[in-house]
Amino acid sequence: MTVTQIDVLIVGAGPVGLFAAANFLKLDYSVRIVDIEFEPNHWGRGDWVHGRTLEILEQFGFAQDLLASGAKPTKVINYKHGVQKAYIPFVPDSESTYHKYVCCVGQHITESILQNFIAQNDVNVERPVTVSSFEIQDEASNSHPVIATLQNMSTGESEIVQCKYLLGCDGAHSDIRKKLEFAFQGETTELHSGVLDAKIKTNFPTTKEICDSGCVSLTPRENGLTRIFVHFQPDQRDPYNRNKIQLEEILKEAKRAFLPFRIEFLGVLWWTVYVVGQRVVEHMQHSSNHIFLCGDSCHSHSPTLGQGLNTGLGDVFNLVWKIHMAEQKLAPRSILDTYEQERRPVAQEVINIDKEVAELAQSGVPRNHPNTDTEKDFLHAISKHQLFNTGFGISYPVNILNDEGTSKAVTDAPTIVLSGHRAPDSKMIRIADGKKVRLFDAWSDKDAVCRFKVAVFAGDLAVNAETVEAFYKHLEFPESFLHKYTANDEQSRLLFVVLAVTTSNQTSVVAHPSYAAITSYPLFVDKLNNAQCHQVYGVDVHKGTIVVVRPDGYIAYATDLLNFLSIDDYFERVLLPRSL
Repeated sequence: MTVTQIDVLIVGAGPVGLFAAANFLKLDYSVRIVDIEFEPNHWGRGDWVHGRTLEILEQFGFAQDLLASGAKPTKVINYKHGVQKAYIPFVPDSESTYHKYVCCVGQHITESILQNFIAQNDVNVERPVTVSSFEIQDEASNSHPVIATLQNMSTGESEIVQCKYLLGCDGAHSDIRKKLEFAFQGETTELHSGVLDAKIKTNFPTTKEICDSGCVSLTPRENGLTRIFVHFQPDQRDPYNRNKIQLEEILKEAKRAFLPFRIEFLGVLWWTVYVVGQRVVEHMQHSSNHIFLCGDSCHSHSPTLGQGLNTGLGDVFNLVWKIHMAEQKLAPRSILDTYEQERRPVAQEVINIDKEVAELAQSGVPRNHPNTDTEKDFLHAISKHQLFNTGFGISYPVNILNDEGTSKAVTDAPTIVLSGHRAPDSKMIRIADGKKVRLFDAWSDKDAVCRFKVAVFAGDLAVNAETVEAFYKHLEFPESFLHKYTANDEQSRLLFVVLAVTTSNQTSVVAHPSYAAITSYPLFVDKLNNAQCHQVYGVDVHKGTIVVVRPDGYIAYATDLLNFLSIDDYFERVLLPRSL
């Protein structure tokens, strides 16, 4: 039997598995990805890409094509008897992000973008191939401790693959999860829903936003398609079970819900009926820290709020940089323990919210109680969990990465910086050329996707220039974090990026006596929208703050500018010094 070695074996070639493959390829790991299906699905499944997920995909250069293809609704509108009753913005106006919408695009397009990237890196999905068995050997004596047997379901041929890491991204019925004997905790409900993608003709007044009318919702999609959900009411369970519900019933309910407006179905490209199940796996990683579960293999729920694809990509984005840090001996292997510590509570909260919202979606307006406010309750539930559902409000607990001292406000400004929370985005002006740029663009590099961001919020340079200069001078010393963990400048660039933002105007910055020193790292002016960047990070412009942001965009540590030496202390707790 053939035996090969590989860094990472990925099981499951949906968007989660493909994104994992792309992540590892960006970091120069050897990858194989297998899927039991003979060919990929071309229609249906996840079609909401939330704002935080778009921020993640942007870092890899994958968001542009999605945004060019998909519809971008900005609000959810509720209708009752053909009359608009209420609406909520999809992303709160207060949230500091470029993406104030959800991108509605077919999952097959997301998969195609990712598959094209891995193909350009000489990796193709191997079909129909499954992992028939695997075992884990002692890593002390084996550089590739996971021994997996692959079986081609078409030819019957088998081979042995020795790998460093195995990722189970193989969906709600995950074979990897079952082989690990991890319990999939939760329940299958009696709630049923029909969903379809169609070309429609309608006189309905709103076709570019997400619209809800009782138990039915319409979502605009790419190329003029519409995704329609029909949530069958609990009192319809007996006549409408999964085996009995047919396309005609789904079409009938959709037409009824939006009366007096007409909906004509020109063509149905795909449809299905699902039973709502809500489950989360007891463990997301094997105790060896060489086998991990991502996506639907460790959490499943209804598609009501479009969480499946987004939560799965979030799992991958949280995991891969940690594997890289551990594998390159930049951080202790204990960093891998934070994957389950951080992502399982997220999965559990997805389930908790889904239970609440899915039941409201199913309830609609019962025909014997037409004056109830269930629709209002549904919109309220969406609004209440808005930040979490869009990904912007997901946060992680205190651990080795998220400093306990930064888990409370670091200043008395109107907004606060908290460890374990997403770092906000904002617009600034680049001193070098006077152009407006986003903070995320300023510290991102598609060729360096695994680095810490050290952002110096310098405030007023008339007050803080000397401290900024002292910090930059400190960075020149070998014992500073910028050099302690890497052997040369290129390695340092791949692990760290340092930049500064000031509220002083461009003229005063250029005229400042320390101009050469304070521009030794990229410098930006925060004069847009009343110094929005300093505001959203909660920075006192007279004191200044330094914020450390993890490679996955979450705040790790923050301190007052004068206390800049504590940045070294933070990285000493997280990283391993280079071997001499």
